[in-house]
Amino acid sequence: MCSSNRSDPDLVAWLRYLDRWTWQNRAVVVPIALAGLAAAAVGLVAHFFGPTDLERAESDLRKAGAVVNAIEAEAPRQLKDWREHRQEAAHYRKLADENKDSSDVEFLEWHLATARGHSRLAGAASDRRDHLLRLAAEYRRLLAEAQCEILEAKEARERGMPYEVAPRVRELLKPILTNH
Repeated sequence: MCSSNRSDPDLVAWLRYLDRWTWQNRAVVVPIALAGLAAAAVGLVAHFFGPTDLERAESDLRKAGAVVNAIEAEAPRQLKDWREHRQEAAHYRKLADENKDSSDVEFLEWHLATARGHSRLAGAASDRRDHLLRLAAEYRRLLAEAQCEILEAKEARERGMPYEVAPRVRELLKPILTNH
């Protein structure tokens, strides 16, 4: 009379309680279970059809390259602004020097103040251009390092060795991607 398939009475009681609770709350449990299954299915699809580690790294590299190109495109504009402000400052100084002996003090003060303002703006444009060029050079170096990492990952993939490249590339390009 001894049965070999006897189960633990506490486990059976617990399962009966769970079964009864689930049946009584089926209006809540069923949508939650279906939502969980749908989320798992979406996660699996995203995992299998989403971008690979290498594709994410290449995407980050393209984004950072666009930022660097924009910075390099801004430098000539700053040079142009520097030249224009320098010419304006020279023009207003020339007008003030031509009329030095004038009794119109306000005229002289206004032209000298405008010349100083344009000189300051020219200095700011020059400093900004220099900063942009230094920044672009530093970012180009980071882009080159990231591109080397991607090439190493491609070579490792061809040899059949796993190589996670996206976190390393993202860390290298962090100063570019987070600040701009």
